[in-house]
Amino acid sequence: VFEGSGTRLKLVEAANRRRPVVTTALGAKGLPLVADVHFLQAEEPAEFVAAIERAAGRGSVDGRGDIDDTADIDARVDAAAVAVETMLWPGIVAELADRYRAMLVEAGATGTAGHRL
Repeated sequence: VFEGSGTRLKLVEAANRRRPVVTTALGAKGLPLVADVHFLQAEEPAEFVAAIERAAGRGSVDGRGDIDDTADIDARVDAAAVAVETMLWPGIVAELADRYRAMLVEAGATGTAGHRL
């Protein structure tokens, strides 16, 4: 996909669903993702073909197709899923709840049963 909303949510969703990601440097800009750690980077059509074949298990690092780098792709997929966790609703809600709780404690608020938070 060469055009989109600019929010790069497609990459966050793919990483969260543990799918291999192939994108340009611009496509991952602003996300907590690093090329060759979390995703395969490609800038030119031939690079995209090679990266997609590699992600599909039909290619290799050296381009000869004789290296099984399924473990490498799996490691990238796992690392990307962890990297985007804070960008997903459960992480956002947990962070927000922690901040609200800290603000209430700082303000000396009490719970509904009269217990201090």
